[in-house]
Amino acid sequence: MSIRIHGSNFYCRFKLNNKSYERVCKGCKTLKEAEAFEAAERLRIGKEVAALKEEERRIRQNKTVVALIENYKQELTGAKPIPLAEAYELAVKKPSKREPSLHIAKQKRRYWYDFVSYMSATYPDISTLDKVRKLHCEAYVRYLIDHGRFNQEVRFESLRHGKTVKGTYKRAYKLAGKTIHEIARVCNETFTKLSEDAGLILNPWSNVITPEWNQTDREIFSERELILIKQGIYNTEAEFSDFCRPLFLVAAVTGLTEGDICTLKWDEISWSIRMIFRKRRKTGVDMAIPILGELETFLREIPHRGEYVFPEHAEMYLKDPTLVSYRVKRFLEKLGIRTTRQFKDRKAISTKDLHSMRHVFCYYAGQAGIPLATVQAIVGHMTPEMTKHYMVHSTIKAKHEAIAKLPTFLIFNIREDRCSEDISERQRLVELAYSLPLEQIKSLLNTTEPKAITA
Repeated sequence: MSIRIHGSNFYCRFKLNNKSYERVCKGCKTLKEAEAFEAAERLRIGKEVAALKEEERRIRQNKTVVALIENYKQELTGAKPIPLAEAYELAVKKPSKREPSLHIAKQKRRYWYDFVSYMSATYPDISTLDKVRKLHCEAYVRYLIDHGRFNQEVRFESLRHGKTVKGTYKRAYKLAGKTIHEIARVCNETFTKLSEDAGLILNPWSNVITPEWNQTDREIFSERELILIKQGIYNTEAEFSDFCRPLFLVAAVTGLTEGDICTLKWDEISWSIRMIFRKRRKTGVDMAIPILGELETFLREIPHRGEYVFPEHAEMYLKDPTLVSYRVKRFLEKLGIRTTRQFKDRKAISTKDLHSMRHVFCYYAGQAGIPLATVQAIVGHMTPEMTKHYMVHSTIKAKHEAIAKLPTFLIFNIREDRCSEDISERQRLVELAYSLPLEQIKSLLNTTEPKAITA
């Protein structure tokens, strides 16, 4: 047992079952806390090793056909061990129904190598796919829940003032349930694609439970915010106004996403019938979008400088989509529009960005009475349910308008001295109505001219 201090962290080094382990106690402030941390790690690792040995013993004793195949899978299938460090690159070479965007592909790669780093540090003797068991996967998910990603350091590259800036930073937040689910899904997909090549009988990631999460829906721009955006994109002195103008102009009347606007090509525009024909980058679904007269005027004024309608946006998006999103976010925040929602111990979630204009388009299309099937065909949704999700804002507004019609006496935060006069007058009129003959009440309700009520 050895504990040393380096910087502000305590480092614990110990042996267990003839294997060396080293752990970092980032939250420890005293030697006593570090010793307690080490003892807890010893206990945890000991339990995991014991559980693994028990599982291996049970498999060896199991005389079923599955056990025999497991023991001789290499000979029976002709498969070979696949290193964890090489697995993802082999998996992406497999045929796929839909190729992910460059941004999504990078994200998936980071997810997989986070799992590889965890396995290398926690279970150094397990280096191939066929050695991974369900308990390892569950232990990794548990780590993600408690601590966030195993690889805390992030390397980034961004464009600032025309120069490429590289740097690193450390994540100091926990992961949302949705992110943990996505990481598990990427790991599951990788094992599934390589199961035959690696001679796997069972996928250890199958049926691994991930935490539930609350869906954070993207918010629609309010009418006031839309006015601010409209003013902002024509304010030549505002930061990024020229850059954001075509994005918002096109998004507002087409429902196209950020990526589809940035990579829009001239040959996807049919001037003869005033339509845009293209496949969604995300899903590959065909879209047929009518071009409004105002949009046609705007597009015809743009000079042709290559295959893309907006070459600057295309170059930036294809290099790194986050560069476009960053500019849009900065533009909106300069207008005083809140773009994120904060959570305790978690990374802030983006709730308003250019994609919100897609919600705006679907919402106002529904308000204008455009049929659901037509909106679905325009925006390229795969199912009507997806379109309904975008149009839910209409239902929300309708509910607000309905609830606002409730009588005043139900609003308890209005002081009685402010509304007592109104309430007493209503009460007097109600009492008077009950005292009048029915024919007189009918006469009063049917008349067009106000009459004095006499008792």
